[in-house]
Amino acid sequence: MTRLGTVAALYDIHGNLPALDAVIAELKADPPDAVVIGGDVVAGPMPSQVLARLRELPWPTHWLRGNADRAVVMGYDGTIPAKLLEHPLFRGDAWAARFITRADRDFLASLPPLLALELEGLGEVLFCHGTALSDEERVTTATPPERLAGIIDAAGQELLVAVIMNRQLSRAVV
Repeated sequence: MTRLGTVAALYDIHGNLPALDAVIAELKADPPDAVVIGGDVVAGPMPSQVLARLRELPWPTHWLRGNADRAVVMGYDGTIPAKLLEHPLFRGDAWAARFITRADRDFLASLPPLLALELEGLGEVLFCHGTALSDEERVTTATPPERLAGIIDAAGQELLVAVIMNRQLSRAVV
């Protein structure tokens, strides 16, 4: 396993190309050794453009699947459960699926749920979307320490990188 120095972890891009471009500009000013794409890439307003931009990154890139990536694949395949078809999130995922190709769908479907990388000074680090057990499990700033300890124990790693949600704002606060 190659040992990496700095790694930029980009999570929950959700098809937002202008925001992604701003982040990429920052990364170009201080380049990482590698980039981890932590899931929920295309479910948003500019799905194919975001996927194309990420594929053009000049750094080694490692990908994870997020729950919205799974849902976009389901939207592409027409397999979103009937009881969820009118849910706003799933409607958005099905809409985004209309703008990706079959190759994009297959790529998203092939992404792993977990990724372990060896980082200098840190050892093996586990990256996931949600938790190591579920890409839908939410961890918030209000998650009780006992539950958080269980989530970390279940990951089987000393260091876990994931998205933390702020309950009051319902947005990522990496």
